[in-house]
Amino acid sequence: PGTGKVDVLIGIDGSERSHAAARDALALIGNHRRRVTLAAVIDRESGLDAHLGRAEAEQRVEQFANELGLPGVGTVVMSGAPGPALAGLAEEDGYDVVVVGAKGSGLTHRLLGSATEQLIGNCPSLVLVGGAAPHLNSGN
Repeated sequence: PGTGKVDVLIGIDGSERSHAAARDALALIGNHRRRVTLAAVIDRESGLDAHLGRAEAEQRVEQFANELGLPGVGTVVMSGAPGPALAGLAEEDGYDVVVVGAKGSGLTHRLLGSATEQLIGNCPSLVLVGGAAPHLNSGN
């Protein structure tokens, strides 16, 4: 994208690491963002978040969007395998950057490695994996 604005897709799984990755990426990108979308993927086949209903997932994503305090943040909740779902949305909607957390929480912790690998292997966009280091805004 050079010096222009970028479209950012952020995968959110409800973990603090995914939230930290989102905050850090947005701080890094700064005013160079054009469009920001938070996406949650309910993975019913592998059992990840199978207990989570669509309405609850939508509520959690909306809540985090409000916590970010950025105007115009979009949200989406999808079903499927997280890596391919995020890669497909990034390609279909022309996102420049996809952001995910380094590790998930609970059951997602075990499988996020393969989901991230699938995302990196299939995504036409730049993939940022974050949330493992201290926040950029913390002064550390």
